[in-house]
Amino acid sequence: MSEPHLGWFKIEEGALRKLRDTYDRPSAYRLAVAVYVTLCRVANLEGAETFTRRLASIASDAGLSYNATGEGLALVRGAGLVTIAAKTVTGSKERAPSEYQLVRMSPTECATSPTEKGRLPTSRNSQVLQRVSKNCTKNVPRTSTKRGQAPPLDELLSFLQSLKTPDPKADADYYHLHWKENGFTNRGKPIRNYQLALGKWYKVGWLPSQKRINEATCGAKPQERTYAPVGDKWTK
Repeated sequence: MSEPHLGWFKIEEGALRKLRDTYDRPSAYRLAVAVYVTLCRVANLEGAETFTRRLASIASDAGLSYNATGEGLALVRGAGLVTIAAKTVTGSKERAPSEYQLVRMSPTECATSPTEKGRLPTSRNSQVLQRVSKNCTKNVPRTSTKRGQAPPLDELLSFLQSLKTPDPKADADYYHLHWKENGFTNRGKPIRNYQLALGKWYKVGWLPSQKRINEATCGAKPQERTYAPVGDKWTK
């Protein structure tokens, strides 16, 4: 009775490190690791570093979609951890299961990125990002992007006076402080033309001075009225 196969191709830490150093995008790294681990598992089941498999079979073992598995294989191959040879049925153009050969990584190879050897993966998720320092502007989060500057107070006042608002000084003071506080944005989006924005708000009565007038004239509750039925009609 032959001894059970205890696993031929182990998952090497150097190979995982190479994937991590090659693909800075988290989604690409996770996809490459998932496919690489699946290939190692298949090699263990076959007991050899070279085996034939259909892409659909690898996708089923990895628990991924057909397209995602194809992208993952491109990532692993781009990192130099596997070679893939396409096969066809003899005498026809029908595709046969491809031949995969896992590559053992030496310490020197693990420290060398595929970009240094001129190998670049072809997957749309396989962008190789350059390492940049922490002080580089490329590492600034989106939430800390440079915001616009609010227009000067005298410029605001002059424009609102041209619109003939009820109280240009109060409106100018409000918007100058408001935009200075929120980074010259409206609902989180940068304001491109404040003259057009103020003109639109003036037309619909949204300026602070207009709102105060509306509240003073129209905000009061209407007088209560009592009605009594007269015949088929209601009269006051």
